[in-house]
Amino acid sequence: MSSIHVLENQAFLTYLSGILDAHFFAKGHSEPLRALEVGCGAGHFSRILSAHYGSKIKITAIDANENVIKKANELSEGLVEGSVTFKQADFNKYSDSAPYDVIVFTKSFHHCLPINEAAKNAWKLLKNNGLIVAEELIRDYPPEHTIQWYFDHFDPLVAAKVIDPVETLSSGHFGPDPQEQQHQGHHDHGHNHGHEHNHGHNHGHNHGHNHGHNHGHNHGHGHDHGHSHGGPEAQLQRLNQFCDPKKSATERWNIFYDATHGLPEKKELIDTIVNVFGNANTRVTDTLPFIYHHYVFCGQVFFSILKDTEEGRAALAKMIADEEQAVRSGEITPIGMNIVAEKVE
Repeated sequence: MSSIHVLENQAFLTYLSGILDAHFFAKGHSEPLRALEVGCGAGHFSRILSAHYGSKIKITAIDANENVIKKANELSEGLVEGSVTFKQADFNKYSDSAPYDVIVFTKSFHHCLPINEAAKNAWKLLKNNGLIVAEELIRDYPPEHTIQWYFDHFDPLVAAKVIDPVETLSSGHFGPDPQEQQHQGHHDHGHNHGHEHNHGHNHGHNHGHNHGHNHGHNHGHGHDHGHSHGGPEAQLQRLNQFCDPKKSATERWNIFYDATHGLPEKKELIDTIVNVFGNANTRVTDTLPFIYHHYVFCGQVFFSILKDTEEGRAALAKMIADEEQAVRSGEITPIGMNIVAEKVE
């Protein structure tokens, strides 16, 4: 198991296991939990979750991309038979003969378009009192000082070759399928708990926040959003622009932002889940660091970029700590959130 992915996913594992322990095991749940991971990619988080719970959980992990499911199976040799099952599947069309205790969207709910169908299918697939836990990027356009903070940390690592996107591209990883952008780990349980609140409080705040940033970006930058991810040449062009320190931070961020144009933003994601599961059954934690995930994987611009070396792991650990501190102090705007909803019939 890649140790850099263990480090990246440690905080979300702590968050999720805290929820599962309280909701199921503390209440005497004795059978193995039936869990579904949506957007599993190469299977890093499912393997980590399986290692954490052992025989207490049985995981089905799906991704729409055949190649990453093949990779997940290759990386999972040696797992206890039946502990994790990887399947190629489109979640919105996915069905199973037996319901699940928990459905985990690892950075993937915003890719399950249309998301109202995804929320309805999640409800259908869950047992009564089952949970969905969605780990999400807040796509609302961040303030310029947050963008600048990202590149102030990114550029020295590129210069030191700790991050080497060109080397990654040369290995043949070009033109990610949108469903491949559904991977990887999350965040600090203790920090989350302090900021967790009911959706009713978030709703008014989200609406005002989204409205201001969306209009500023869409009307202020005037980008052409009609492109696709393209093949190797287009991806190499995006990579060169993204890594060019001579460009402004906002120009470079727009390479990422425009590549995800049309995907739902914060308010739409929350409202969609609330419409299906109910306001009283939905909790949102919207003050989470998330930038550090792009150092390990940034499918919208290039693939995995941070080397799994001692130097790379040290850089990621520092990045996580620095971002957590910057969020706590208000230096930057958090761009991550978790949404938890319970099916109550």
